[in-house]
Amino acid sequence: MRDFTKGSIPTQLFRFALPIIAGDMLQALYLVIDAIWVGRLVGHRALAAISATFPVFFFFMAFTIGLSVATNILIGQSYGSKKKDILSEVLKNSFFIVLFISGIISILGIVFSTSILELLNTPKIIKSDANIYLVIILVGLVLKAVYSWFAGVLRGFGDSKTPLFIFALTVVLNLIITPLLIVGIGPFPRLGIAGSALGTVFSSFIGLFLGYILLIKKNYFLDLSQWRLKLDYLITKKIFSLALPVSFHIMIRSISWIAIIAMVNKFGTNLTAAYGIGSRIDMFVFLPVLSICIATSSMTSQNIGAKQFKRVSKILIYAILFSFSYSLILFMLVNIFPYQIAKIFTDNPTVINSTVQYLRIISLTYFLFSFLLSFQGIITGVGDTHYLMGVTVISMLLVRIPLAYFLGGHTQFKEIGIWIAIVCSVAVALILNLAYYLSGLWKRRIVVQDLSFNQ
Repeated sequence: MRDFTKGSIPTQLFRFALPIIAGDMLQALYLVIDAIWVGRLVGHRALAAISATFPVFFFFMAFTIGLSVATNILIGQSYGSKKKDILSEVLKNSFFIVLFISGIISILGIVFSTSILELLNTPKIIKSDANIYLVIILVGLVLKAVYSWFAGVLRGFGDSKTPLFIFALTVVLNLIITPLLIVGIGPFPRLGIAGSALGTVFSSFIGLFLGYILLIKKNYFLDLSQWRLKLDYLITKKIFSLALPVSFHIMIRSISWIAIIAMVNKFGTNLTAAYGIGSRIDMFVFLPVLSICIATSSMTSQNIGAKQFKRVSKILIYAILFSFSYSLILFMLVNIFPYQIAKIFTDNPTVINSTVQYLRIISLTYFLFSFLLSFQGIITGVGDTHYLMGVTVISMLLVRIPLAYFLGGHTQFKEIGIWIAIVCSVAVALILNLAYYLSGLWKRRIVVQDLSFNQ
């Protein structure tokens, strides 16, 4: 366990965020390599099929991610305010809720997968492959949910290295198994796009199992075999009150992505493939900056619990500094070498040109995200998840989707209008988060002060 309420802020932020960044970079690297495997070994249509399913899977993960964030907040603030008697009950209640909810969501997603793809205007030529990939990935949703929960718990305790180890193990296994299943080498059958999905699920299971065995040797309180579930009403209520706004926040973002992919699909499989490539490149910026946001949130939650408001403001300054510096480097690389980057994935000239066009415009959001997610880390850490949901409603539902629909479907901009709408929505979200921070409302949020547990 690490105490963030004292010591050097930049050193703590850097050391805590670095393993999270490394993990997210591995995630981005996997998404890119998986896209390269599929694009090169199966074809650009298979790549388009995978691209069409990504927002859907993220939508189904929304509630479990919300529970992970809620657990992180409660553990961080409980630890910071020295309310350690609550920690065990937060762990037990949140884990069983995650397990139950993710199982239900997985089943519903599988049952309605075909109907979902119909709503997305998925081109008929890739619909079958997209459905196969989506169903298999949804089978492994529970594994993703449990990993997300473990990561949230450990980060609440100030441990960002163990989640990195578990995830690194999963990614390495994934990178080895996936191409074997796609092309069928040795005893492995040739499964095409299904092999990509099965490789992800199988490696997630092995990585999580081995990681957990090592984890409980160092952290006895995470030994599930020793747990006896006793639902605590106040804690369960608090978990849901924090998780639901975060989940709706993510669902709304997912709905906006689903709406965008539906609009993109109307322009054909080439643009769908280009959007999939561009989105994976964006992950190299978005995920590391999000990692700093997560670290900022964990540090903020402890300091809010200890009422160290000045340290929270300093945490924000260093989060922005780190995020902006990183975003600047990626912005330069993407704009200097856009064609070279696109050619890694495909030889199709139309897809390459569309990818370059996407990167030129969307890379403007890299700078905006460095500020936006830094403020979001503070807001998440203090536990004001309702405000985050409100920001998402405004920026996504009231700005991004209507503007993309108008510019992309009713002006000469066509697909460029969709990319412009994305940039505008990020700018609006940044303005709203900045306004919240400047208002000082975050100083009044300590969500564990009304919790107690009687043994």
